Amino acid sequence: MKWIILKLIRFYQKYLSKYTPDCIYEPSCSNYCSLAINKYGVFKGLKKFRCRLNRCDMTHLHNYGMKDLP
Repeated sequence: MKWIILKLIRFYQKYLSKYTPDCIYEPSCSNYCSLAINKYGVFKGLKKFRCRLNRCDMTHLHNYGMKDLP
């Protein structure tokens, strides 16, 4: 299951992310998700990613480059 989710993330990064706005965080949200899944496993990693995605607000671009690691 882990490799399927990581493949989906990689597909998103390669083909779909160019159509979305830039991420204000470093690493990007998709990189954060793959790091969290590798570090904590699928369920806890996706939970951490969901919390980060809830914090994402593209109207506050003055916070660009915020470091946030899993």
